[in-house]
Amino acid sequence: MSEPTSRGPFGVFGRIIWVLFGAFIVVTSVAGAILGVQASNGWLAILYGALGASLGLAAILCGFISGPRRAVFVGWCLVGLAARAVLEGDLYLWFVSLPVAAVLLTALIVSLSRLSSWSARLQTLAAGIASILALTLLAVVAPALPTICPPRQPPGKSVSFISYPPDVFPWETVEQNYIAACT
Repeated sequence: MSEPTSRGPFGVFGRIIWVLFGAFIVVTSVAGAILGVQASNGWLAILYGALGASLGLAAILCGFISGPRRAVFVGWCLVGLAARAVLEGDLYLWFVSLPVAAVLLTALIVSLSRLSSWSARLQTLAAGIASILALTLLAVVAPALPTICPPRQPPGKSVSFISYPPDVFPWETVEQNYIAACT
């Protein structure tokens, strides 16, 4: 006898939301990586963007699959995005990041409660832990990543850069090292 699977609380509407949410995360992560390279964040921006894109891709897949495989993608996506939201702190943390993280973790709890087996719940939690470990690993190796310096701007030309990932712990020291290497 096969095990019942969780189809999510909203059926087709919920699946559309997963796909749109995931697409938004993928697009913003890729755009952030491109902008981050231009702001001297180099390989850190590329890998941080790739990690973000993998979280968004997991959300997209949640819109198309169900069962234990979906549970893994839910854990990877929701916990990973909540962890990133908290890392992007400062004053922004209190008004945007913490509420976003709370919503994502609430969605995770709802998803966990709807799963029919402990095995699927453990898979979700394991994938969530793996997403936190991936972010931690990136923070550990970031100082050793090679610098990619953007082309110098001609004198008199004013250019604004967007830092990606944001200039907060644990990325601030790495970003300062990259900027020093490129100037």
